[in-house]
Amino acid sequence: MEQFDQWTIQVLVVIIVLIFATGAMSVIWYLWQQRRINDPMRGDASQHNTVIDMEMHEEQGALVARQANQPRRRIPHLPMLLKHSRPSRKLRIPLKLPGGALARIVLGATLVTLVVILGGARLWPTFEAWRTNNEFVVLVAPFDDSGGGQTGVAVANELADLLNEQNNGAMVVRQTEQRPADSAEAIRLAEQHAADVLIWGTVQAGETLNRPALLPRLTYLPQGHYGPYAWEGYSTRFAMPRTFDLAPYPLNGQVIVPPVLEALARYHVGDADVAYTLLGDLLASYPLEPALPRALRGNILWARGLYTEAAEEYELALVQPLNERGRLANNLWVILQDGSDPAASQMLQQTLALVEDGNMAALHYNMGMVALEDGRTAEAITELERARAMLPDNAPRVPLLVTLAQAHREAGKSGSGGGSASAGRTAPQLRV
Repeated sequence: MEQFDQWTIQVLVVIIVLIFATGAMSVIWYLWQQRRINDPMRGDASQHNTVIDMEMHEEQGALVARQANQPRRRIPHLPMLLKHSRPSRKLRIPLKLPGGALARIVLGATLVTLVVILGGARLWPTFEAWRTNNEFVVLVAPFDDSGGGQTGVAVANELADLLNEQNNGAMVVRQTEQRPADSAEAIRLAEQHAADVLIWGTVQAGETLNRPALLPRLTYLPQGHYGPYAWEGYSTRFAMPRTFDLAPYPLNGQVIVPPVLEALARYHVGDADVAYTLLGDLLASYPLEPALPRALRGNILWARGLYTEAAEEYELALVQPLNERGRLANNLWVILQDGSDPAASQMLQQTLALVEDGNMAALHYNMGMVALEDGRTAEAITELERARAMLPDNAPRVPLLVTLAQAHREAGKSGSGGGSASAGRTAPQLRV
């Protein structure tokens, strides 16, 4: 069953309260209007004239006018004065409105309420996507227990409860009833829920989260405001694999999974120093697969300008077999290029061999950059156009478009698209 977070529940409650408050205010306003209509003091004074008989009396040598049959003026007892001074007329508000006005009010309020509810239901996914744009969203799926599924669901519930319990505001934890069968289905599920990380995998039947029985897999699809996008030269040049095996054999999910997600959350918001330390501690304490933690540490070192150390981390990351090792090879090629390492050209050939279908926007962008540097503007434009066609929807497009515009300008200067202009690239650096 899909889980609503606490913030979502609060928003729904506020919306419901506002709807009822609007209806209550409408009723109060109507009653107030009816009171004004029925208040005799606000009507025509000529309709309420009263004839008073007056008599003349002589008191202390002077004539005094007094109402007929009225006793001499004296100070009455205060409670009696208050009692007799109360208005004798009671306000009566008719329940029946002229011309079916009450029916029109009820019908209008009902239609407005239905429009608000239906419109809110239709716009809610868009609002949720906007709200979670700055949040690190973790989606937990049932694990495959090779049986009836009860163990997989129970362990997923345990993990979600544990993450919510230990959460310090760094992430939003959600659950789904769908169990992905493979990496492609996991990617579609993560995209459907706008999740930055999807946790899935296998667990031994009859086991629990705090036992060494879990083989988790992470589908990693950073969304929204991704910290590394602020690093100059990162977006469109780097490409991370989307699915990782976290460990080579079953582990204690209660001990290992929360700190891994904490490190990813810190990395996501751009807190590179804390993420680098957490990932190093995990590698030193547990036998994790190297691809994910080593690649992230390599990215941080590259952003600091430490190209040799970053390349070493990526060489360790490439030891792990992955379906998308070509993405890691592309990143290592970028690092070697920025560090003016002579091994960069050889790394490009390895990258091309690993990316068999060539369907990687970052690779074509980097090849277009190299072609633009060498003055092969026609080839650069071709590669950059391919990169633009393959660029994911959530990836920044400005750097690619700027480079493509630069290539077209250089082609215009040369007159044929094959001149000798050079882009003069400098290695990007960002101290983090």
